[in-house]
Amino acid sequence: MRPVIVLMVVALAQALPCLSAIADTPTAASATAWHKLTQQQRNLRIISAGAADNGKSGGQCKVWVRDVISRATSMHVTVPSNQTNSRWAPETIGHVVGRSARIENVKAGEIVQMELKAASGGIIPHTAIVGSNQNGSITWLESNYKGDEKVTATRVQSHADFYKSLSSSGSYSVYYIN
Repeated sequence: MRPVIVLMVVALAQALPCLSAIADTPTAASATAWHKLTQQQRNLRIISAGAADNGKSGGQCKVWVRDVISRATSMHVTVPSNQTNSRWAPETIGHVVGRSARIENVKAGEIVQMELKAASGGIIPHTAIVGSNQNGSITWLESNYKGDEKVTATRVQSHADFYKSLSSSGSYSVYYIN
């Protein structure tokens, strides 16, 4: 089974350059193993689990992110329900940590819950994983961005366009998985 994992990592590394480091990252087969990983290694596991779904049906965005986190953490972490369109309900165990960050400072593997503006003037809540954040742009790992419930790992958005895409409240939250 190890050769299959290595081949998958090589293919994913071509899509998202940060994944080249994952080959040296121990697998997170248990809660203890997950907590022995560095934060960067945890983030790479999340990106890998999400990128593996590229082109597949992922369903609604938040449901897909929950599934990705569950797989990446070997079912150790559960993403909480929404409190508002752009914020998750508090999680008291400490596995899902919200942080205050401008979009320019989010890290690959973090999750962004946001309120996008709809063409009708309304709000569309959306949840996505940051695949990379470099050179003034973010590559998103997400499901259902186009309303087709498909996973994409290739949408690139400039920081300026991100801010323009937000609803009038400009609301978004950033989380990392501990």
